[in-house]
Amino acid sequence: MSLLNPSIIGAAKFSPPVLPNLAWWFKFNTGITVTGQGVSQWTDQSSNARNLLQAVDGNRPPQQANGDVNFPGVDEFL
Repeated sequence: MSLLNPSIIGAAKFSPPVLPNLAWWFKFNTGITVTGQGVSQWTDQSSNARNLLQAVDGNRPPQQANGDVNFPGVDEFL
C-alpha cells in the first residue's frame, strides 16, 4: 500500500510530513501574500521555511481572482 494513495489517507488528511525528504511544498491559493503589484511571498507549506520571495514590486507576479499565480512575462518571478 502506498502512503500517497488517496483512498488510504483521504484528500482532506494529506499533509507534507507524509512525504519523506520533501524539500518544499507550495499549495494552490495557500500562504500567498500580495503586496503592491503582486505576490511578494508564497510560504512553503512543508515547514522547511523555503519560502518564495520577491522584494521588487515590478517583478511580482499577479494573483488572479481564482487564486492562480500568473507569470505573464520575463520579469515576474519569485
